[in-house]
Amino acid sequence: MRSHQFSVGLARHRSLAGSEVLGTKDDEVSSTGIVDPNGAGVGLTIGITTYERPEGLARALESIFSQRLDGDHRVEVIVVDDGSKSEKFHDYWDLLSNREVDCRFSLIMLRNPVQSGGPSAGRNLVIDKATSDYILFMDDDDRLAEDSLGPLCDYLLQSDAQRISLRYRRGSRSSYLRPDVRHERLDIVESLWTMLPGSVYRTADVRHSGSRFPEGVHYGEDSEFVLHFSTRSENFAALCDRDYIIMGDPLPGESGHLSQGRGSWEDFLRNLLAHIGRFSRIIEASSLPLYVRDQLAIKALVHRPVLSYQIIRRISDHGDDDFATELLTEYSMVIKQRLPRGIILRESEKLGIRPEMTCVLDVDLKNLRKIRQEKGDQ
Repeated sequence: MRSHQFSVGLARHRSLAGSEVLGTKDDEVSSTGIVDPNGAGVGLTIGITTYERPEGLARALESIFSQRLDGDHRVEVIVVDDGSKSEKFHDYWDLLSNREVDCRFSLIMLRNPVQSGGPSAGRNLVIDKATSDYILFMDDDDRLAEDSLGPLCDYLLQSDAQRISLRYRRGSRSSYLRPDVRHERLDIVESLWTMLPGSVYRTADVRHSGSRFPEGVHYGEDSEFVLHFSTRSENFAALCDRDYIIMGDPLPGESGHLSQGRGSWEDFLRNLLAHIGRFSRIIEASSLPLYVRDQLAIKALVHRPVLSYQIIRRISDHGDDDFATELLTEYSMVIKQRLPRGIILRESEKLGIRPEMTCVLDVDLKNLRKIRQEKGDQ
């Protein structure tokens, strides 16, 4: 695996004592922590990976720095650029490096001179560099909801949860674990109502667990990190009393996000099946009881691929019989290696797809297409 060398700069900010710390773009400068270990507040690091999206990054940062923080909370923002080359981005980066922020915030800017091709290397650097008690990952098209950071930090100050998932909104729709309250002491399956990385993680536990975003993987790397960390944790919470994260989309002319897969439709299907296979191995490698691993496998290998990614429909609808059979064989092998046939069919019955899943398990593409055609005609 290729290692990535990052240049580091400290943005201009007011220190805890009120004096200015002047940043530099010199590659030899190293970052230092800003969280006061004797303070009564909580320390939160917000990590943002970006690539060729100055407008999106500006929106994300403004949504953070415009928040009101009470008490002694401190927020460290680490921005990692994955080798942006455009003049427009470099102009914004230079402006950002001279920005003043309130004394409760600090801004650390890191740049990868060679593009890694995804967000994983940057997010792993955030894990390595964070000086705070907790880490929150954001994309550069995300924003913090108005007046959400203060309540979040207040909650973290009294929480002992290792991972706190956050209610989020895309467009007019909010996604959250019902009901719309603060959920404590969730079990691992309940906690995975969302597998997006936009949760808050206890920094020490992330490092202790060895959880990393898989570099070189550009599809599903975020949820694989979430699953790996969760299988090595015990205490989960979910804040669903309000929107905390607002997810956006690139503006016209902006680059797609680092996590977005590239390539053909066939590449997407191959990547999806490889992702499901990695899910299976993460679950199998955990020390969780067998019944919990089975519950996770049902969620990650059956419910999620079928409901969220429509994997059976996508394989059935592919026009190349040989390729579709290859995919069907691989999906069948992954789920049969992890779950007994009876459990797979029982869960498929709940989803109303037992006949289709029977064809998957038997690698019967002809009958799968027939069943789907008959259902479509009804």
